[in-house]
Amino acid sequence: MRRKAKTDCHVKERLTQGIKSCQQKLIELLCIMEIEISPHVAKPEVTSLTEITIADISVDFNVNFNNDIQNFDWQTTLAAFGEDIDGMAVFFTDKYIEIARNSIPTKTVTIRSSDKPWFNSEIRKEIRLRDRLHKKLRKLRTVQNTKKYKVQRNKVNNMIIHAKEQFYLNANGAKQKTESILVSR
Repeated sequence: MRRKAKTDCHVKERLTQGIKSCQQKLIELLCIMEIEISPHVAKPEVTSLTEITIADISVDFNVNFNNDIQNFDWQTTLAAFGEDIDGMAVFFTDKYIEIARNSIPTKTVTIRSSDKPWFNSEIRKEIRLRDRLHKKLRKLRTVQNTKKYKVQRNKVNNMIIHAKEQFYLNANGAKQKTESILVSR
């Protein structure tokens, strides 16, 4: 019995020495590597926002664009330039771009640097709606609120899945794109 107690004390003593030795080596290693140990959690970086205007391809604009091109009096306007071909070319280009800008609908998109490449403003809008419905559901649990929330939740999940699929299907081109995809995962 005494022998077992003596070996137990011996084992505890060796473990304590080993732990102290490991702690000392860890402290030395951290000092060598100059790593700061801080109990504070670093604040997330402020994301930069970029707003760009893009063509809204969800709307069919061909009819308006074609009508505007056909209804413009090209003959009279270009005849006024006489023999000045450079002037005609500049006028034609400017007028064509003006008609395109007026007839092609645009939308403003906000790009956040922390967003995944497949994430877009439509998904963000639907997520906000889902979160509002969830808040409403927590306040008042009714069958109607539950159903609305679940429908919106499923819609958001399906939109995210579809956006990811489309992004990765379209990304099989350039090597740089593939590398950027791997980095964003």
